[in-house]
Amino acid sequence: MDFVNKACFPRPRLSYQRILAIADDNEHAWLQLAEMACDQQQFTEARHALTAVEEQRRARGDRHGAAEILIRLAALDPHDVNARLIGRARARRLAM
Repeated sequence: MDFVNKACFPRPRLSYQRILAIADDNEHAWLQLAEMACDQQQFTEARHALTAVEEQRRARGDRHGAAEILIRLAALDPHDVNARLIGRARARRLAM
């Protein structure tokens, strides 16, 4: 399965990286790159991409959207219990 993931993602991933080299404010490209990195369990790269989206949303004044990304950041690594607890707390605040 790992071989399949490595074989399938390099070209699309490279395409999104090229898009971001030209227009680093492309939120869709950042989200797609984060999704691919998560699929390959490259949590550092996924965290970088999601942090970029969160910063863009916060700069736009989209507090709700930024909070959603923070929740996704907290859920990245299933073994990081502290991050998951923080994500739950943010989700509760978001629901209020």
